[in-house]
Amino acid sequence: MDKSWIHHPNRLSVEYANGVRTFIEIARNHVDSDGNTRCPCRKCLNAFFKSISVVEKHLFMNGFSRTYEKWIFHGDSLFEESTDPMHSTDIDQPTSNGVDINDDMLNVLSDVCHPATSTSFNHDNMNVEADVVDEENSNNEHEPFDHLYSEAGKKLYPGCKLSALTFVVRLMHLKVLNLWSNKSLDMLLTLLNEVLPEGTSLPKNTYGVKRMLHDLGLGCEKIHACKYDCALFWKENEKLENCPVCDESRYKLNNGTGKKIPHKVLRYFPLKPRLQTIYVEAYVG
Repeated sequence: MDKSWIHHPNRLSVEYANGVRTFIEIARNHVDSDGNTRCPCRKCLNAFFKSISVVEKHLFMNGFSRTYEKWIFHGDSLFEESTDPMHSTDIDQPTSNGVDINDDMLNVLSDVCHPATSTSFNHDNMNVEADVVDEENSNNEHEPFDHLYSEAGKKLYPGCKLSALTFVVRLMHLKVLNLWSNKSLDMLLTLLNEVLPEGTSLPKNTYGVKRMLHDLGLGCEKIHACKYDCALFWKENEKLENCPVCDESRYKLNNGTGKKIPHKVLRYFPLKPRLQTIYVEAYVG
């Protein structure tokens, strides 16, 4: 189905209007007991249930969420099987440590943990030299991924077809899609650990999940910022107590508790580790 209309800049265009009508017809088949469905407008972002008529108004007034290209709340499958014959599921694939090699997590981590060594070869009378990788630096850089590669080789529990790491990534994806709080995820993890067979590798709480995923490049760096957005307390400003531009205090008043609370915090997601896991994100997205 063509969903390019959701990016159309003119919500009064015939193309956009026809797209909305098509979506509304689909949404009518995905309502709750009250006749409401999730509203994918740019303000509701599928977090709120609205009547069909209200959803239609919102889509014209606010626009359709441009990131909601897979309509998982309105009939689309979250994990669609590939139609590429090169990735046919009818062919038996080899396994490694009891885990299916087709598990994308293992493939990505393998590429990261074991980069190609430098080689030279001739091609069409041209000398081509591969990038040289410093072995010592490479080993240090990829130590966290070595640990994750080991974790990815562990099944969620004996006899499970998924690795613990793959399951955790999928679980966190659902958390984001459905706006689960950390408390709700903690409660779910507690229940899962109670019902899963003995020997499960599932973390006990949200903190354990975040620790598992942090080295995979899904973590973030927290950088304090000025209350008025003048500057970041980063690099040469990292140890300052006041903004170098407006002299505003870096921290809020803490009422004598002794804990310093910054006025603003910037969450920085480093690009390099996220590029290393781009296929993982595509897999769970």
